[in-house]
Amino acid sequence: RLQFSADWGSGRLGLRAAGGWIEQTWDGQIEDLRGEEAALGAWWTRRPANLKIGKETMELSGLILATERGGDLSLDGSFVPEYFTGHVEASWRQFNLEHLNPWVSNMQFAGATSGVLALYMPSREQLELFGDMSISGQLAVEGGIIELEQGEIDLAWDAQGLDLKSRARFAEAGNVTLQIVSEQPGVPALPPSGE
Repeated sequence: RLQFSADWGSGRLGLRAAGGWIEQTWDGQIEDLRGEEAALGAWWTRRPANLKIGKETMELSGLILATERGGDLSLDGSFVPEYFTGHVEASWRQFNLEHLNPWVSNMQFAGATSGVLALYMPSREQLELFGDMSISGQLAVEGGIIELEQGEIDLAWDAQGLDLKSRARFAEAGNVTLQIVSEQPGVPALPPSGE
């Protein structure tokens, strides 16, 4: 059993895990993980998550984080270092945009976002990325407040190329659409060309 805690004045972190070391691999569960930071508020795991860490593979499944300010974040993934292959699947529900404010200056966010993102790496040279996100809220800047009534992003990047679509409806500016298309297949780098 592993227990860890830290306190750095403006926040704290606590971890409780159970498992065992078998064949150069730690295999167990994160029973409880929680923390608090003055600028971000408190967060915690909703249930135990499975964790495996070793020289040959790393796996995480069932991690769900909840936040004091609102919203859930789920994360699953695996990685094989020798072959640089793996996957990450993340989803978030009604995640409060105020979590971004400590990381930006001269602007303030308000609102919420929900979405899913899946990243697959079949090999060192291949990447597949899929996702969709919805967002609504406000952005306060020096010149005033920009109100986004509804925004959506759809993303697909695989062996067939890149296709990103974005749609936004603003309270004053109206509707804005954006599409980025490239025939370049998914690789661990930005596509060198597109439209």
